[in-house]
Amino acid sequence: MERKRILYLIVMVWMLVVLSGCSKDLEKSNQDLELGNTNGNFSQGGAMACQGDWMYYSMNGCIYKSKLDGSEKTMLYAMGNEDEWAEIKYINVCGEWVYFSGKNNETGGLYKIKTDGSKITRLVSDTGIKEVCVIGNQIYYDRVYAMSGDGNGSDKKRICAIKPEGSQFNISGDYMYWNEEDISSDVFLEWKYSICREKLDGTDEQELLETEIYDLVVDGEWMYYSHSGGVSKARIDGTEVQCLVDEDVQEYNIKDEWMYYTQGEDGEKVAIYKIKTDGTEQQKIATIEGTYHIDEIYVLGDWIYCYYYGNLKGVKNDGTEDSVIFEKRVDGTQEESEQTLENDTGSEVTMTTTTDAESNEKTGNIESEFSSMASLDEDDLTLNNTYETQFEEVTLITYPKFAFDFPSSWDLTTNVDENGETAVVTSSRGVTVTYTHMSGYKREDLLSNGMKIMLRVEATKVGDSSFVPSYVQATDFSYLGKFVVAKLKVTGQLDMLSDSEFTDVDGTVCYAVIPESELGIHDSVVSQYCVEFGYDYSGIISLIAEAPEGEFTKAEEKAVIKMLESYRVVE
Repeated sequence: MERKRILYLIVMVWMLVVLSGCSKDLEKSNQDLELGNTNGNFSQGGAMACQGDWMYYSMNGCIYKSKLDGSEKTMLYAMGNEDEWAEIKYINVCGEWVYFSGKNNETGGLYKIKTDGSKITRLVSDTGIKEVCVIGNQIYYDRVYAMSGDGNGSDKKRICAIKPEGSQFNISGDYMYWNEEDISSDVFLEWKYSICREKLDGTDEQELLETEIYDLVVDGEWMYYSHSGGVSKARIDGTEVQCLVDEDVQEYNIKDEWMYYTQGEDGEKVAIYKIKTDGTEQQKIATIEGTYHIDEIYVLGDWIYCYYYGNLKGVKNDGTEDSVIFEKRVDGTQEESEQTLENDTGSEVTMTTTTDAESNEKTGNIESEFSSMASLDEDDLTLNNTYETQFEEVTLITYPKFAFDFPSSWDLTTNVDENGETAVVTSSRGVTVTYTHMSGYKREDLLSNGMKIMLRVEATKVGDSSFVPSYVQATDFSYLGKFVVAKLKVTGQLDMLSDSEFTDVDGTVCYAVIPESELGIHDSVVSQYCVEFGYDYSGIISLIAEAPEGEFTKAEEKAVIKMLESYRVVE
């Protein structure tokens, strides 16, 4: 009997050891799953990724494959033709597949394509997708949804009941991290920024650090974030905050215990620096001529790549070599390499040394062949609900009551106190219509907020508003005249620290209710739109519709215009 008992104890101890080892292996395997791109590259928009000696990158709505030095270039896929605006972002490479979000004027969504350019597949048909992260064979996108990378998108599941506000989607270990953005309830119009995380199953949401933040990169046990004073880091639990660079940084990236970043220099040039993530060994790598600002910086292998003004250039991380990947000609076109590829239908597409636009025209048939694979997942756009403002009832201050109609399927969030009122209705894709009332303010007092970038915005009429200005207490505001629904299109931008004139851009679009007198070109936009395109009405009032990445579907555009047209005074 005693012998059996001893044998039993030996077996139990052995099993515990084995199970403990399995648990550790499981934990390790979770950490070691292949990530489709680095968090540093995701923070820049994910336009570049690499696998071994090959890089995959986006340019002018096309996805290319080449060696890290830019040689052996092949175009894998084009999102549109020369008549279409197109964009590809958040590229991930895992195994034999490249995953990315893409869209053009008519369609878009989450796609995958073989690394050889075959078998293009649209997994999700939603033009609002902007953040994609692949780990192992699991796809996470927009911080809300997950699905298998092996399938066709049919196993999509929601992992968060409510999409977190903010940006900078990172995955590290068992957690997703992001930069949360919210308006402070204590001080009206003061934005609150914080770094948050939650488990990949949507549980255990935490606020880690409240701080000013632009770009977030999570790497191992540390979080890195840029702000107006440079770049800082903190432990992933929010402790041990340290400043790495206390100078103005344009863009930065993190890889292998190094931070790479750009800073403007005197004249039309930008310097690339690197510094150890412990703050040591700071050194200048290279200088890029012909620009005041780098738009995005990527780190692939031992190369650093910079996007600026339609150009893409690379430099070795020790400064010993450089390479021109794309360079804009004087006429605005770009060089192409000669390549031939086949799509998944077997039709041959030949690319000659010509412009990107010509190449896109030749490959445009690819999109048309599968654009009907799935219809757009449109929200219910019927205006069957009404919001009426609550400022007068909550504060007991005599003030008009306004109303606007919206779809009952959209989410409504409100905040009302003595400082004013906000009401936001949000579609499942992230389109918003926001009513803002800033009590006790005048537009002229808030029209400048110290932003470095000035925008040129064109306001054009797309509809008539039901709002007719009248009296607020004893003040007559009828002088504001007729109100309209306007399309606000960004057509130019200017860096006030370096530029002498606007650079033309095909920028974002939103819609707003504004006085008809405000139609035309606004060439000094430096304030928030709720101020810039609000109106004085014993406070500042605005009603503005926005979409992810500033792009509406045709159905959404029609719906938000009707919503803004319904804006009125409740008698």
